[in-house]
Amino acid sequence: MTNESDDKGISRKGFLTLAWLKRQPPIKERDDLPKTTFKTTVALDELTRLETGAVMKIDNVSGIYAVRILEGIIFVSNICPYDGAAITWNPKDRSEDLLAKTGRFYCQRCSTIYDRTGEVKVGPAESMLNKMSFLPANDQVMITDRVVGESMSETGIFLITE
Repeated sequence: MTNESDDKGISRKGFLTLAWLKRQPPIKERDDLPKTTFKTTVALDELTRLETGAVMKIDNVSGIYAVRILEGIIFVSNICPYDGAAITWNPKDRSEDLLAKTGRFYCQRCSTIYDRTGEVKVGPAESMLNKMSFLPANDQVMITDRVVGESMSETGIFLITE
């Protein structure tokens, strides 16, 4: 017995492959995947020590950066919205904003350059880096998996009182 049929329509092997594929569960889209409530936490005293223009990677697991701006602190995702690659913070590169002389985000896959607030300066990306929402809790700040703007009351800026 051969795997080829006499009518040259579909082979036995092809038929069995299709039958196997039909029994597989559908692939979930990125939005269908289960979400976690919190990505990470950071101590409040670490955030209050940041000077204006400073950028701090919160941890290596979540890949979220805390950026001190004039109004307070924003939390920026490390995922490039153009191609889904991880972006990196280059503290010694020439700055693309007025908060400091050096430092910018860079996507190594598509070569997009972002300023420290996540705005696109050069490259193919058309949208800025996602700003993550947060919840203050006692002496820590919990950073959630939601992007700022999903709730109309969010500004995305963690206000620092001095």
